[in-house]
Amino acid sequence: MLLQNILHNIKYKTTMQIDDININKIEYDSRKINKNDLFIAIKGDISDGHLFINSAIKNGAIAIIVSEKKLDISVPQIIVDDDRKTLAQISSNFYKTQIEPFDIYGITGTNGKTTTALILKYLLNFKNRKSGYIGTLGIQAFKEYKKNLSLTTPESLDIYKTIFNFKTGQIESAVIEVSSIALDRKRVYQIPFKIALFTNLSQDHLDYHRTMSAYFEAKKTLFQQIKKDGFAIINIDDNYGKKLFGSIKSQKKSFSLNNNKADYYFETIDYNIENTTGIIHSPFGKINIQFPLLGSFNAYNLLGAIASQLSLFPNDYSKDMNLKTLPPIPGRMEIIKTKQHGTAIVDFAHTPDAMEKIFNTIKIIQKTGKINIAFGCGGNRDKTKRPMMGKIASENADEIILTNDNPRDENPLAIIDDIKKDVKTNYQIKIIENRKNAIAEILRVSNKNDVVLILGKGDEREMEIDGKKIPFDDRKIINSWIKKNEN
Repeated sequence: MLLQNILHNIKYKTTMQIDDININKIEYDSRKINKNDLFIAIKGDISDGHLFINSAIKNGAIAIIVSEKKLDISVPQIIVDDDRKTLAQISSNFYKTQIEPFDIYGITGTNGKTTTALILKYLLNFKNRKSGYIGTLGIQAFKEYKKNLSLTTPESLDIYKTIFNFKTGQIESAVIEVSSIALDRKRVYQIPFKIALFTNLSQDHLDYHRTMSAYFEAKKTLFQQIKKDGFAIINIDDNYGKKLFGSIKSQKKSFSLNNNKADYYFETIDYNIENTTGIIHSPFGKINIQFPLLGSFNAYNLLGAIASQLSLFPNDYSKDMNLKTLPPIPGRMEIIKTKQHGTAIVDFAHTPDAMEKIFNTIKIIQKTGKINIAFGCGGNRDKTKRPMMGKIASENADEIILTNDNPRDENPLAIIDDIKKDVKTNYQIKIIENRKNAIAEILRVSNKNDVVLILGKGDEREMEIDGKKIPFDDRKIINSWIKKNEN
């Protein structure tokens, strides 16, 4: 594509003539540059793409986009004010005609994005509307997740590339988890969403946003990108959701656990260790529902997904809906049963709200036994939530072991000290920094009727310590321990 076409509707200055330059592809990683590629230098938190301009040119870049003009550069420099906004714009210009028509569903909120996205993807695929997924678990077109992107919401260029690949593979739509940081950094800038769904908002990412108000304002921007024939789908039980619902001018539908003023809500609901059943009120009639996910938070996730499906496809309505073939959501309330040491549950919960909801769920479905937990908090992230999580654990768990959870560049014991600050007085906590040993110990002290919560990492396959990522999977650790210690 001609460089001038890629720069359509973008304000820029250039150091050389660019009239006849033809671009093979766009890259923001100089290592991926080949002959006749366009390199865009992005300023990141850790590194600055401007430092890799010479490397990009050496690898074959025919032009570069910069936010800071460099001296002695042999190829044209296109100088822009906003590097991330420009990345989204050039990605849209380069891929747009190749990906449309294509329906895109965006899910945002503090908790529940992954589960809601995968339920919606399941519902769409169940009706033969082939849909792909982009989010925390990676990329999924059919069965396997490809974890080749490290961000919940990838950079805009990666999103457009993935959607182009989806369409090439006959995929008709994409369900995308949209994080607040992605919205703030314009990773989904100009992407037209058919559905924008809000799950909830509670404390997280304050290391980045600083205030809950700024966090909420970032989330709100998703709902400014809804297509004219699209819908906003919002949880109005959440205070921020209620506020958001009142401010939206586009087509919108609300969901709630039991508010009969909502468009979608549960008239009855019953939780047990195997599944959740109930009756959903919808604008089209009652829906008898059975699905293999636990807890009220998953009931919310289901409501949001069903509201999204039926808002766009009302003919999909059925008075009976059995989702027993819904596959497990990796690392989300994932159950591993032992013979003598209780039921282990692995979950990604890494916020106070998510942790509290899991405890509430277990208390409803557990008949006898204790609740034991091993968890930690991530390093270089919101420190203010750490003592809140320690307090919640000490108010609900019988046994607690504090351990590592991606300490990154922080001192692991300093993180644990933060967690302990608001723990109930005289509550005895074990500290086992090595997460593998902590999991082994919490299983060892648990009995047959106990529930063992291993929280924080979920489906993650690595542990990040001092800038290094080492293989680590909570589920593999649990299964290995069971094999060695149970008959």
